[in-house]
Amino acid sequence: MPTAAVIWSHDGQHVIFTASERNQTRVNSARLDGRETRALYEADLVREPFYLYGSPDDQHVAFLASDPLEGMQLHAPEHADARNAKASAYVRPHDLDVRRYLPGGAADAAGRSRGIVAQLSRAIVVGPIARLELIPADGNQPAGDSQDSIIEAQIPAQQYREMGFREGETLVVTPRRARVFVEGAA
Repeated sequence: MPTAAVIWSHDGQHVIFTASERNQTRVNSARLDGRETRALYEADLVREPFYLYGSPDDQHVAFLASDPLEGMQLHAPEHADARNAKASAYVRPHDLDVRRYLPGGAADAAGRSRGIVAQLSRAIVVGPIARLELIPADGNQPAGDSQDSIIEAQIPAQQYREMGFREGETLVVTPRRARVFVEGAA
């Protein structure tokens, strides 16, 4: 059973992981001794979850999943009862994973890259931090954003130098953590 993502609960008593079997994919929770395994989320294989993030109180797990028709989706169980509501996900610049874009690499079942494909517009290295300004590629614009939206990511300057990123290069940006706000939620 191949596993795509694993995180530990903050109390150290459970492991949360994704698993794919046959045409199904799941987010599971299990005690360290293997008992009490339960499915937290199930979907067909084309919606394989990745980038799991557990809430500090271990009550919720948020994750990203790609959908062939709807694109990348953020699943936040604490807002599971919200239907057809406007929502925003805020990601701090240092909570973005930045890697080189490889056509077909790290793709979902539909062949799309797991993350937002963007072009590196400008890189500013000051001290230990590299501040990257990225312009989402066509079809990767966040919903409701204008065509000139910029994604700001911050990575360690050492990582920037080691990766050898260059302005104009195509990269993939994926949130490691996001805070979801649902319009009208208390």
